[in-house]
Order: sequence, then C-alpha cells, then structure tokens
Amino acid sequence: MIRAACASLPPVILITSISFALAQSPFKPELVLTISGEEAVLAAAFSSQDQIAYAIQKTIERGELWARGAEVYVVSLDGKEKKRILRADRFRELRTGRILSFQIDRLVFSPDATKLAIELTPRQGATAVFFYKSTGGEISLRGQGNFAAGYGVAWLGDNNSVGMLEEAAPPRLLHRIFVVRLEAGRFVPLFRPRLFAAVAWLAQEMEAVLVERDESFSQPPTLVRGNLVSGSVTPLGTEPDYLGGLRATGDEEGYSYFAGQNKLVRRKLNGEVAATMAIPFSHYEWLGTSGALAYLEPEKPGMQTGWLALWDPQRTEGTRLLPDERIKNFWVAPDGKHVAVLTAEEIPVLKVYRLPVQ
Repeated sequence: MIRAACASLPPVILITSISFALAQSPFKPELVLTISGEEAVLAAAFSSQDQIAYAIQKTIERGELWARGAEVYVVSLDGKEKKRILRADRFRELRTGRILSFQIDRLVFSPDATKLAIELTPRQGATAVFFYKSTGGEISLRGQGNFAAGYGVAWLGDNNSVGMLEEAAPPRLLHRIFVVRLEAGRFVPLFRPRLFAAVAWLAQEMEAVLVERDESFSQPPTLVRGNLVSGSVTPLGTEPDYLGGLRATGDEEGYSYFAGQNKLVRRKLNGEVAATMAIPFSHYEWLGTSGALAYLEPEKPGMQTGWLALWDPQRTEGTRLLPDERIKNFWVAPDGKHVAVLTAEEIPVLKVYRLPVQ
C-alpha cells in the first residue's frame, strides 16, 4: 500500500498509495508525501512526532448489502512506518451483526502523540469521539467503552483529558462545554448554565476562550476566558462584530477571530487588540509560534475550495503558497513546519508539504 517515487523503477499503485517527491527550492513548499486511494481521503491530523493520521473512505459490499465507512491510519512522514488504527467494519448492529455506515469528521492527536481521538458520525445516530492509542488499540474509559458522545474534541495539556461540546441549540448553533478525564472515566460539565457559540482551547493552560451567547441571540457576543479545572469564568468584553473562526494562537498567548468578511482580529489573553489582518473569511491555521498563518483563499466569496495562502506579519497582504493546487481543506503540524492539503478533485488526494522556515 506504498508507492515511492523512484527514477529507475515504475511506481506500484495499490488501493492506498503513499508517494515521495524530490526536494524543491528552499523558498517553496516541498512535497514529501502523497496519500491516495480508490476512495476519498476524508480527514487528517499531524502529531508532534513527525506523523500524520488520515481517514480514507471505504465501501464494503456483502452481496446486495453495502456499508460506507472509513479506515484510519497513522504513518510517519518519511513513509517508513504505517499502522491501521480503525477498520471500516468496526461498527456492527448488535442484533443482526450488519456492518454500519459512518462518516469520519475529525482526527486529533494528544500533545505527546501517544493517543488519537477519532470523531465520527454514524449514518443513523449522534456524533461521538472514540479514543485509541496512536500505535493501535482502544483506550477504555474505566469500563465505559472507548468513546464519549459529543463533538469538537480537543486534547488538553495533561494528555489525559479532552474538552468537548454538546449541542444546546440545533444545528450546533450553541454548545455546552464539558471535559472528559480518560483514566478516571469522568465527565465534568463546566460553566453551566452558560451557552457558547464557539471555543478556542488553551490546551497547555487548561483554559479556553469562549464566545458566550444568550439563547435568543438578542444580546451581542461576549468573549470570556474559562478555567477548565476550577470552572471559573473571566469576562473579556463584548464583540458585536464577531463573525466566526475563533482560534487560539500557536503560542497560546492570544486568540483570533473574524470581525468581518475580510478582517481577522488577534487579541492578547487580556482582551487587548494585538493586530488586525485583511484575510478573507475562511478556514485558517496559525503556523506554530512563528506569528504567521495559513488560510484558504476561496475561489469566490463563500466557496469551500480555493488555494492555500500565507499571511506573514512582515507583509501587508497574503501570498499563495501552492498557486497550481486547488484544495478544499488543509491541516497544519503543531510546529508549523508541515502542512497537509486535501485536493479539490473528484476523489480528493492528501498531499503533505514541508514549509519554508518562517
């Protein structure tokens, strides 16, 4: 299931292939890994140890019956090590044993790269997060199975807790916050009865920045800072122009969000404005602690496809990193040195690039 680029031998292509490319100019992203298959790559995540996890769709046929699930793998960025974490036939109906269909939504590594959270939604049922060792094997929550109902999972700095959301106003307009302690199998609700429209997890500090809203949306959004251990909340001020895209900065010394279709605001943790950036409203990720960020430059306003672009604090405008590659999603490594893009093809391909030093 590995395809390596080689000057003298033709590539061998199997169901899932991984390929390598020669180094490019140091001033351009360098393609280091390509992951593809007969069906679409759905999601990916980098670990802190030069690994990437990915989910690839897989259709299983049993006579006239079929199910559509996914398989999850962890592979080293040099392609030498690969481990399957989740099989597509993992979930079955208890009474009949029939394989159940499901969709992978997100993959998230723990900070120390030893654990992997797989967020998935069954064809009929609610979203849940399943916990695995990154080397394979389920992680049991004290005899309660290896999963927790909810979504928006994020590992916290102790490598044993995750923050999660539960729906308070459909369709996921407002959320309640809770923390799961894996070893103890404890579910800890936080900040009740407050409701939130968004959360940015400060994993190392065991805190979060949240956008609080009232249930009727009659009051302007309020930014607050919440402690995930004590449950205390500190107001940071209102933001009438809040549009979305709340994220912690790479150094966790601040947070950012869109305050307009082409305005990204970065604030310090005390609420003070640190910078504003002319970036189109879209998916973006901070590149480690460099102060730079990558974002999806949409083909047209509101479109989910476009080009990977870079905003650097030394420049006044963004620059396309991969001008010839139309993409639909991307993921950034914790240190900001690699990025994985999902191509906008009929069967999307995952390509991993090493980024120029920031």
